[in-house]
Amino acid sequence: MAKRRSGARGASRIRTSLRNLGLSDEELSAADELIENVGFIEDRLFNARLEIGDAPIFETYDHGGGQRGTKKAAWVEAYSRLYASYITGLKSLLERLGDKHSAAEVAHSDVKSRLQALRDAEKKRGESGAGDGEDDQTQSGPEVA
Repeated sequence: MAKRRSGARGASRIRTSLRNLGLSDEELSAADELIENVGFIEDRLFNARLEIGDAPIFETYDHGGGQRGTKKAAWVEAYSRLYASYITGLKSLLERLGDKHSAAEVAHSDVKSRLQALRDAEKKRGESGAGDGEDDQTQSGPEVA
């Protein structure tokens, strides 16, 4: 299982992605606080994915008196709001740094690194024999592109 992030890794990854796109240290320092905040949210998203794991998207409830059914799990809304805040922060960061690079370029850079991390985690899971094969049809947590 991947380790939880303490909070500084996201900002470091964002700085690296922006440097790779050609932004100078002076340009990055002008947006340092925003980079830290967006990085913090990125780390929270990472940790949330670890906690969510294969949690079902829907959960059953029974309030008595015939009030029972299924509802969206609480984590779904919380994760969605956190992700929306992350995207908003990235957009603000790009606006502050100018129009040198599009959000798509930064997102593509970030998605490539996330995909590689997911592949690595899946490979480790496969090597360790994780997963008991039970109930493979249940709905799982959010898919990460």
